[in-house]
Amino acid sequence: MAKTKGSQTLTILLLMLCGVVIGAFLADLTHGVEGLSWLSYGHTFGIGGGAPLTLDLSVVRLTFGLSVHLNIGTILGMALAFYSWRKWF
Repeated sequence: MAKTKGSQTLTILLLMLCGVVIGAFLADLTHGVEGLSWLSYGHTFGIGGGAPLTLDLSVVRLTFGLSVHLNIGTILGMALAFYSWRKWF
């Protein structure tokens, strides 16, 4: 059975999502561990400067915001997911 481009895209997206979640989980677990605390080193950035942007139209209130926290564990998880995709798919 031939792989279509859509199934490959879905596969890489799911693997990357798993890599991000597992990497962030491991970074949180190793936050206080002496030799592994470097995994939790990271930075948070996003839209809104810490507070979301709110548009109040008196009838409808819209709130916009996006925040991303990248750390070493997350980046390693994404790299491992990409490596596994290249190796097995």
